[in-house]
Amino acid sequence: ILMNSHFRSFTSRHLPDNECIMKLQQLKMGGFADLFNGTVFGGKQAVRPDDLDQLKGESSVILLDKDKKSISSGRYRDITMRWNAGADLAVLAVESQDKIHYAMPVRNMVYDSFSYAEQVRRIGRLRRNRQENQKISKEEFLSGFHKDDRILPVITLIFYYDVKEWNGAQDLYGMMQMPGNWKIPISSGPI
Repeated sequence: ILMNSHFRSFTSRHLPDNECIMKLQQLKMGGFADLFNGTVFGGKQAVRPDDLDQLKGESSVILLDKDKKSISSGRYRDITMRWNAGADLAVLAVESQDKIHYAMPVRNMVYDSFSYAEQVRRIGRLRRNRQENQKISKEEFLSGFHKDDRILPVITLIFYYDVKEWNGAQDLYGMMQMPGNWKIPISSGPI
């Protein structure tokens, strides 16, 4: 098991392909909570299967190019759940990999970013649909997101099941060439 705060990979080196596929199906059928409890929460039973709601795996973002034309891009996750224990707590996702993907930290960051953008868009859409008559600031109008709005954390686990041991980067730092021992905060979006 490879673990760090930005990338979590589970290596099933001794399982044949058909058994790995069966394991992924079990994740969809109920082992999803166990996977997160065992890896993210150190065995503590924080996530209960009854607290999970399946989400659509597709996220997209629409951008404007320099000519103000829309450019759309989307990503599809293997398994995505909303963790809701009386209140929404997080978006939990699993990506399955049967081969090493040497740019996986970037791919994971893109998936997570699309999930965050989808949440912001959904909140803005809900506000517009309710046609709230409250006064909003210019900044809130510009961003489509109010100062007191909040999004859910997105936690993505990588389920890697090839017989070859993972030898790729486990975070963005592992993919970068930086002078000396620089460790600039790059992954959590500080501004």
